[in-house]
Amino acid sequence: MAEVKAEVPEQAPEEKAEMPAQAPETKSEEVELSPELEEQIATQVEYYFGDANLRRDKFMKQTLDENDGWMPLDTLLKFNRLQKLSNDKQVIAATLKKYGSDLVEVAEDNSKVRRNPSRPLPEWSDEIKKETNRRTAYIKGFPQTCTLEQVELFLATAGFPKKTIGNIVMRRNLDSREFKGSVFVEFQTVETAEKFVAGTYKVPDGEDDLLVYSRNAYYQKKEGERKELKTKLRESALAAAGAAADGADDEEIKYENGCVLAFDKCGSECTRELLKEIFGKVEAVEWVNFTKGDANGKVRFTGAGAAERVLETIRKDNEEGTIEIDGVHATCTVITGEAEEEYYKEVKREVAALKAKNKQNRLNHFRNTGRGRGRGNKRRGPPGDYSRAKRVRT
Repeated sequence: MAEVKAEVPEQAPEEKAEMPAQAPETKSEEVELSPELEEQIATQVEYYFGDANLRRDKFMKQTLDENDGWMPLDTLLKFNRLQKLSNDKQVIAATLKKYGSDLVEVAEDNSKVRRNPSRPLPEWSDEIKKETNRRTAYIKGFPQTCTLEQVELFLATAGFPKKTIGNIVMRRNLDSREFKGSVFVEFQTVETAEKFVAGTYKVPDGEDDLLVYSRNAYYQKKEGERKELKTKLRESALAAAGAAADGADDEEIKYENGCVLAFDKCGSECTRELLKEIFGKVEAVEWVNFTKGDANGKVRFTGAGAAERVLETIRKDNEEGTIEIDGVHATCTVITGEAEEEYYKEVKREVAALKAKNKQNRLNHFRNTGRGRGRGNKRRGPPGDYSRAKRVRT
């Protein structure tokens, strides 16, 4: 049957649920089990050795490795959900032999069981991952008080008994550990999963419909929501930048006159570094408004009247006020009056937009790196085997 996995921080150690009190021992020769109970026992043991559980269960794998692939029934009977069905290993062994499982093999002395060697556990691969995703459904809308047993009962009532299910993950809040009301159900076959997803279901003891998606459709939906959120955050940042820029327009702009020099042309290989080198020989350059490939640009100098002094120096060599920039003679003019004021307003808008962009980048970095852990929310291993999840032994 299904194993409950709840989402907790990645570094959290594996925890096992507290074992219930030992039930009174039953004698196999005195017990006649109902067909329903026999099926429950066989289905539960098959779950333990099934692909979904055995691929992730470290305790199971370690025990099997230590016993040449066998699991002692004395050990298996310590698992809560099997113990609730029967605590007599002879009853378990006899039931499995009678049931005729092709997945689980019982030793001749009835003391241990193993996965049938003719059905080895497949190696995890991209193909298996894709196939597993196709076999998995997402269901949302259960009451937060709902238990695993109630989810199983819901599925059975809907026509999907335990033998059709490989695994169930009860999704829980990271901090409060409360059940979120949603589950992942991994079915045994793609066809069964598709049949389930195609149906319509009501919340147990309620009137509302449950939300049902295939796992792939759920992931696509969440990715769309993340992109939409990212777009909204970006638009919000741009709006904030625009508001800051509008505020900058309303504020009085304070600046020193005669610091900005404009040039009307330059060579195709001109760079900001070259412009700094050329004009920096005359006055200290504070900023260059230019990107390689632009036809023209502006150079801002430090100190009032600096641009006027640069132009005077240029005119000493050329009365027309031209200067050679990357093989091209450019005409230079000092920006004054309204044009100068508008230049500084544009500078202020650009600074506000840059601050907003940096703030958005920091936010994106925080979201993408999983609160500083550097790994984000990437899942590792088989679907359902979340490295951040707490395991509850069933």
